[in-house]
Amino acid sequence: MKLLKRAIPIFYIMLFVVVGCYGQEKGVKNQPKDVLDKASKEFLEELDKAFVMIKQYYVEEVDSQKLYEGALRGMLSALGDPHSVYWDQDTYKDMKKGVLEGDYGGVGLYINKPNPKNLTPDSPITDYYINIVAPIRGTPGFNADLHAGDYITHIDGESVVELDSDQSVKKLTGEVGTEVFITVLRNESIVFDVTLVREKIEVPTIESAIMENNLGYLRLISWSSHTADDVMKALEEFNEAKCKGLIIDLRENGGGLLDSAVSISNFFISKGDIVSTRYRKTTEIPDQVFKANSFQTCVDKNLPIVVLIDNGSASASEIFAGAMQDSKRAKIIGSTSYGKGSIQIPFPLKFADSIKITVGRYYTPSGKNIDKVGIVPDIEVPIEKLTEEEIASLQKIISDKLIDTYVSENPVRNKSKEDLFILKIKKDGIKLEDRVIRKLIQNKYHRKMDFPPVYDLEYDLVLQKAVEVLTK
Repeated sequence: MKLLKRAIPIFYIMLFVVVGCYGQEKGVKNQPKDVLDKASKEFLEELDKAFVMIKQYYVEEVDSQKLYEGALRGMLSALGDPHSVYWDQDTYKDMKKGVLEGDYGGVGLYINKPNPKNLTPDSPITDYYINIVAPIRGTPGFNADLHAGDYITHIDGESVVELDSDQSVKKLTGEVGTEVFITVLRNESIVFDVTLVREKIEVPTIESAIMENNLGYLRLISWSSHTADDVMKALEEFNEAKCKGLIIDLRENGGGLLDSAVSISNFFISKGDIVSTRYRKTTEIPDQVFKANSFQTCVDKNLPIVVLIDNGSASASEIFAGAMQDSKRAKIIGSTSYGKGSIQIPFPLKFADSIKITVGRYYTPSGKNIDKVGIVPDIEVPIEKLTEEEIASLQKIISDKLIDTYVSENPVRNKSKEDLFILKIKKDGIKLEDRVIRKLIQNKYHRKMDFPPVYDLEYDLVLQKAVEVLTK
């Protein structure tokens, strides 16, 4: 069976929308038109009056900038949207230099942090912490063995409870080579500390390999302007090998460019909608529907495909998974994705500050918006849950650095030594299955390798299910 029907140069439509990150300011008017009704104008007049009264009557002199920034933070907090925030001068400068321009020192984590002002007494305590959506492969966060679903509770010894998402990003980023000390919560009760050294984060795009049974394995790490070219090269290699099926792994892929997800979806889908974006009618931003173009489709329609997702699959990853699922082009396997179906744009203000606002939402071909819901897999592979006894054992392994010490003392993997090590720690009270301990050991060895294996069929239950589906 042929994998590629043709090799076609892809011409990208660069949009001002960056899904899962930030939109560019280009193409959006900075001077808003008057959309205020009579009541809104009266509220605005009262805000102006309150500002003057505070300046005149408050018992102590008040800094005007402090009032201004507080008012903006309050208005954006009232939206109840963790992605709509105020950036002061320093934060906006850092964001433009770092996330928007790619020149920053970071730890390589996609994160989310609800604004604490929007939480209620019934909110779970983890909502006050920084949620690690996904680590970026090969970065300090990944090499420190942080995972999607972990929480950061403290940064440099200070609680993150009062921070919003962008303040959290600001604390984690900084000058290349500097250290940041974080406290991590895992599985609701395992707590450990990690020191990360900031690096310039250059996000890779894909990893690929040809598996046994002649299946192509393609892991998408990021959705950048280069990803479609890299995917095409991998598809050509799979075609030359006459692969009989394709596994596309989007697990722990926190998102990226919308146009990248659209272009790559078009490799597999020849007709119909891929995704649509919708905005309020009061904006000058037009709704858009991104349709498949048969001239860009290059993968044989009869090639079996599965797509792997988990809670770390967000935004652009969900666009692709949703398009493949709704078009019935692939089976989706794993666990429900993160649920990031909104689009943000920063609007610069007069004082070199900015407000970042959610301006729209995207919809899958069937019309679903998955914001806060996620993509539900066709075949669910439940996430393994540990017992309290197993959690306590895992906490001891991490806190006592048992596996770190073992790997440091045994730089070359040896099964006999590994067997003795597992026997010893189990005699010392570790209550975990051998398979789980071996997986932890393997992860540690892989994170020390320059070129670790691309996939792990021995311990990866989701990947095992994918292979089973494709080889039936």
